[in-house]
Amino acid sequence: MTDPVSVLADAMQWSVTYERYAELYPALSQSLRESECTTYDRIAMYCAQTGHESAGLYYMEEQDWNGDNYAYLEGRCDDLGNCSPGDGAKYHGRGPIQVTGKYNYTECSQWAFDEGLAPSPTFFVDIPEELAQDDNGFHGVTWYWTTQRPMNDAADAHDIYLATYYINGGYNGIEDREQRYNHCMSMGDLLLVLLQPKDERPLVGERVLSYNPDIIPQETGYWCGPASAQMCLDMRGIYESEQTLANEMGTDDGGTDYVALIEQSLDPRLPEANYSSHDAPHDPPSAPEKEALWDALKRSIDNGYGVVMNWVAPPANYPIGIKGSPNPSYGGGTVFHYVSAAGYDDNPSQRAVWIVDSGFQPWHYWISFDQCCTLIPPKAFCYANLPHTGGGEPMSDETVWVYEQLCGPINPATGYGSGWPQLGQNEHGQNLYYVDALGRTLAMLEGEPFTDIQAQPTAAPRNPLDYSALSLDLLAGPVTADGERHGWPQLGNRSVTDTQAHINSLLSEDSGEPPLQKAHQEQSSLVGNRLSSRLRERGQRQEPDSPAT
Repeated sequence: MTDPVSVLADAMQWSVTYERYAELYPALSQSLRESECTTYDRIAMYCAQTGHESAGLYYMEEQDWNGDNYAYLEGRCDDLGNCSPGDGAKYHGRGPIQVTGKYNYTECSQWAFDEGLAPSPTFFVDIPEELAQDDNGFHGVTWYWTTQRPMNDAADAHDIYLATYYINGGYNGIEDREQRYNHCMSMGDLLLVLLQPKDERPLVGERVLSYNPDIIPQETGYWCGPASAQMCLDMRGIYESEQTLANEMGTDDGGTDYVALIEQSLDPRLPEANYSSHDAPHDPPSAPEKEALWDALKRSIDNGYGVVMNWVAPPANYPIGIKGSPNPSYGGGTVFHYVSAAGYDDNPSQRAVWIVDSGFQPWHYWISFDQCCTLIPPKAFCYANLPHTGGGEPMSDETVWVYEQLCGPINPATGYGSGWPQLGQNEHGQNLYYVDALGRTLAMLEGEPFTDIQAQPTAAPRNPLDYSALSLDLLAGPVTADGERHGWPQLGNRSVTDTQAHINSLLSEDSGEPPLQKAHQEQSSLVGNRLSSRLRERGQRQEPDSPAT
């Protein structure tokens, strides 16, 4: 796999050490994405201009080469806002693009504050040294690139002179800028690896979850919310009727009020997914908001869970199919609608989202991620709030071994344990798991009939199993609708540990019930608080859904 830090060092012509480029890489990569430098010619222009201004990222602020305390910046009130004595030195060029002058520091501060990147609207004016810090310095590049001049237009036109004029106000250093630009252009598509966050998994191309396409169309003109939840459940191999989900969500002919009601139906059925609702208040969304959506989408899909989105699509922004998908058949004015996202394509030249749409043919299609971001405001989306999956690293032998001790050797055909023959068999002729064998022992000691054991899975799940989570389920019981673990019915709703303690008490002279583990109960409450449905939706009641056409 190509090392993005080495590519950055090559693009900047190795002006600093590899270790220093590794430190700078996360901020630069984020700035490229937020500046929409997603083609190699845009990245080449970005690297050429910032490379010249910073000498290959060697300097993060302008040097006082003449030793006159930046005298050439003093008194430039009209063009730079340096109206007070000392402003020239105080607001000299900082960051890889050399943001210069009090006026620009003021504008950059306000932008950074609006984007949630600075604690106050005058942050860089008050503490100008902050613009020389790595993260803030690249925020300065993003600000200039996206708000001050049409830099990407110049990059798309391959016009190094125009781009230089936009940044310099003239053509100072044009020879060096042109040499850097030509060098980066010669690197071609290799530059695209700079869009990859260093701490995330490698680019994977298309990733789409499996589901049953026959149940996509919604059953009424206003059940798009229940239908979207139904598809997310189907992606996990769970079927639930739209009618049941509509009743739970309070869906009426005006639609489903807000996305957190859908979360409320997903949580009890998929408690391990930690579904969370997230507002999209700004239209258009800011660059950090877009990256937050992309991160949420990837984490949810990579873990095997769909994403529900609440869309508002005016006629001027009906979804447009890409990657060979036809345009969905939206019409009839502004469409208020729920859809499910079941996949993504992380190709940096055009990130895309695979949409499952219950209301409009062709029922599923690719749209650009950029357009998807504009369809959600001012509503919200609901995703599985889980960690990144770790780039597909194999599960440790110890994790599998612990699971097999509880459930027997893994059956390659299903991925689940095959039970242990020495523990006996259930009424289905399957070897018992440890928790079921313990339940039989308890029933014999209490003189009670044993709870019937549900048949073990006979088919592989649609997504990889998490043996660590399954082992915790077997020891303490699955997480239930209230977000807590209440043991197993066959153990009298006890965990394995509490059941063993109870059995010990039955076998001793003191047959009193031992207290449940307080620490376990307190931890369960914490889990419950994290997993319980978050219905604090800040949006207003949804407008009536447009009928399917």
